Amino acid sequence: MSVGWNSSTVLICCHMVLISKHIHWSYGYFRR
Repeated sequence: MSVGWNSSTVLICCHMVLISKHIHWSYGYFRR
């Protein structure tokens, strides 16, 4: 269970970083 939780947390963290990066890129693209 501990491993599963860890994997889930890592997955969520990676997803959040990817989404935040995508939003940042979109903002920079639309703001110009």
